[in-house]
Formats: sequence, structure tokens, C-alpha cells
Amino acid sequence: MADEFVPKAHRIDDAVLILSKAANAVRNQFKDDLSAMSLDADVVRVLFDSIDAVKFSQPPMRTTPASSGDWNKFGLWTEANKIDLAACGLEVKQVEEGHGLVATREIKKGEKMLAVPVTAMMTTKLARSSKISELIEVDRTIMSSPSVQLTMYVVHEMHKDLGDTPSFFRPYLRTLPKAFDLPLFWSVEELKKLDCSPILGDIMKLIITTCLEYTFLCTIIQNTPKCGIRRSRFTLEQYQWAKACVLSRQNAVPIDGQMELALIPVWDLMNHVDGEIASFFDPASSSLECKSIGDFQSGDQVYMSYGQRPNCELLIYQGFVDANNPHTCMDLPRIRVDTTDEFASGKQAFLDSNASPNGCYIFPNGTISPELRASLRIVACTGDEWKQLDKSSWPNIPDMSARSESGVCSRMMAICNSLLEDYPEISEEELAQLSGRAKLAALLLLDEKKIMKSVVATMADAKDKTDRKIKKAAKKRQKKKAKKSAGGDDKKEGDE
Repeated sequence: MADEFVPKAHRIDDAVLILSKAANAVRNQFKDDLSAMSLDADVVRVLFDSIDAVKFSQPPMRTTPASSGDWNKFGLWTEANKIDLAACGLEVKQVEEGHGLVATREIKKGEKMLAVPVTAMMTTKLARSSKISELIEVDRTIMSSPSVQLTMYVVHEMHKDLGDTPSFFRPYLRTLPKAFDLPLFWSVEELKKLDCSPILGDIMKLIITTCLEYTFLCTIIQNTPKCGIRRSRFTLEQYQWAKACVLSRQNAVPIDGQMELALIPVWDLMNHVDGEIASFFDPASSSLECKSIGDFQSGDQVYMSYGQRPNCELLIYQGFVDANNPHTCMDLPRIRVDTTDEFASGKQAFLDSNASPNGCYIFPNGTISPELRASLRIVACTGDEWKQLDKSSWPNIPDMSARSESGVCSRMMAICNSLLEDYPEISEEELAQLSGRAKLAALLLLDEKKIMKSVVATMADAKDKTDRKIKKAAKKRQKKKAKKSAGGDDKKEGDE
């Protein structure tokens, strides 16, 4: 068992050191190819056991959901900070997704629905002007990330409650969800339901990165006593929670001529539905405003669009899957060149240098991204095509010979069919019986299966058409050759 390799952590620092070693071990073993990782690998088991060990050695977070009193205080706080829900015709209510905004009157499409002033937002600008600036001064690597800055600002404001001066944002922080369905929090057994999907590599990258960020931040906090965060109370669970708040709620807002990341109270209570982006920043009032994306009646939950995001991103960063998402797609692992190819080393080196880690997308309509097609053309091209290729044209690789284009289709079909072999069959009846994270995993797998099957069908059709052209051209050459040969024989007979 993996837990045999995890020493017992008697102190917080011991547990953090163990976690750092475990996270680095996974990263070093699988490097950039986390899609090839197995959740049953010893190093992966050690990582998850180490995460549990750290949490066991640290005080747990408050997990009680916000009370009615908390929501009442939040309502008073929003009014005091010029977020007038009543004037907007909105109120906060319990909805299917948790809490959301509900209309108290008729709201027409295009009507200004909500405005939140910058002064009520938690921003990276505020983070840099707080005691968090001490950490930024000490570290110019991790702390240079706006997302980490905002995450640590959330932690900083939480730690104010441990002192005599409560955070200005305390009423807001108290109403944020105490639990998330982001895969960052899934157990090994829950993640195993996604073991067949390429998304697992992206999820593990996020888990490993979060662990390494936390262990590094523990060190710089220890050496920066005036940063406003108590090292003894800075827990992994707390950092994960703050990071989840930022990942699922952050917005980019122009403040003083610079784009800043922000958590926006009330704004983040609006749940997602597909539609146009109807948010804009008003410099005159220095506030972010939102227009209604549809007509809502009194008592209706009002929604906004989070943008055209595929389900893989919605699951990782928002913690949900949209079964009817028109913008969904699937991100495949990097394309590898067959080692039997005479030019394999050169082709693979070229792809490693030029192909982006996240450029291999396939879509529900059976199409594939330009970069994926370019990668497949590099893999399928002949030696002569490879030698003559204008490699500076990437990713606009021109059409290859018909035989190579047929190879592109064959390779794409092989990739999808190979993945599909490991995907489980999930009936509508089985799906209806699932709930929580198991249902999220099932919805994503069904989404990806549908995409891959569409791509296989499209590629099979394209290959069939290309192969017919190849055969037709071959027959034409044979006829031409036969005619030429017959003409030569006639000439010989005449000479005789």
C-alpha cells in the first residue's frame, strides 16, 4: 500500500515537507506527460496520502454553511457599499445550485440589472497594497501570479478574524460556499471515474501545482512575519478553499488603467446559462455593470453567461458540467510520432518545440483544431514531404498528398477509437440514478464520447472520399500506362 511509504507527521512542518516531496516526485516521474499517469502508481498514492496527512495535522476549517444571520449581515453590507439589490429588482435566495439571485419584478432583456462598484470588490490591487505586499517583495516567482496574489489576499482577510480587527470583507467571505465540487477536492476513488479521460492530466496538474504553491508559501510566510498571515494557522485546506474561490469566481476588471483580477460580491451569486456576454465596466461610476441576457419574471432566477467555455473547463474551474453546452470540445493529449517513422526524432522534436500543450481540440460537429490537424500532417507526411516542408509556416501546414491526408484521417480515428475503448457505457437510467461528483464525471464522459464518435464518423467519411480519389488516380495512371504500352507495341509491329 502507498501509505506504507508516508512517514507519520508529528508536526505541521513535517507534514508540509512530506507533501512537498510527494508532489515533486509525481511531477518528476511524469514530467509534462501527466495524461500517461496512473492513479494506481505508488507516487500518486503517496501524494494523496500526504495531502491527507497534512490536513490531519492541521486545524480544520469552519465548514458550517452561512446562516440566515450571515446572509442578513451580508445584505446590510451590500447596501452600505452601494450595491442596491432592491432597486435592481433582485434578492438573494436559495436555488437549485445553492444560492442565487431571483427577480422581484419583471426584468426585460438588455435592461441594466446589476452594478457593483470597485470599492466593494476584492482585487489584486488591494492585495498589493495590503500586508501581502511583503510576500510579493520576498518572492517574485509564485507571488507574481495575479491568481496567487488574490488567493493569498483572501487568506489574509480570513486571518484578520483571528485578530482584533475583522476584515472589511468579512460579511462577504462568510457567505462564500464552504465546499466545492471542483476536481481539486476529489478523492482518488472519485477521480478514478475520469481515469479514461485526458482531462485527468489537467486535473492532476492543478492538484500538484496547488500543493507545491502551498508548501512554498509556507516557507516564505515563515520568513515574513509581518505579512499578516499566521503561519501556524495557514492550512492546506484553507489555501485550497481560497484558491477554489478565486478559480471559480475571478473576473478581470479595468482599475486605474490596469486589468486586475477581482472577486465581486453579489455578482458571483449569478449562476451560468449559455448566452451573450452582457457585462461592461462604466468608468464614470467606476463600477462593473451587467445587462439582462433575457426576459425574467418576478420569482425567476436570473442568470448570466460565464462565456463560451467547454465542459472540461467548466468542470475544472467551476465545478459543474453543462449537458447542453453548445461550446463544448475535447482537449486531447499531445500527438506523438510513431517510433517506426524514419524521421521520428526530427518530427517529434519539431512538435515538442512548436505545438502548444493545449492545442489539440476536437469538436462535436466532427471538426478538429488547426493545430491538431497540423500535428497530424507532420506525423503522416512522407519523408520527401517532411524534407520539403516550410516549417516556418506552423501551424498553417498546407495540404499534403492524398495518401498522407488519408493517413491524417486514419491516425485521428485511431486516437479516438483507442480512447473510446476505455470509456464506460452509461445509460440514461444509470445517469438518472447518479448524483454529486459521480454524475459530474458521467456527464463529462458522455460529452467526450459524443464528440469522439462524431470525429470518427467525419474522419471516416473524409478518408473514404480521399481513398476513392487515390484509387481513381491509380486507375487513371494504369490506363495511361497501358495505352502507352499498347502504342509502343503497335509501333513495333509497323516497323516489322
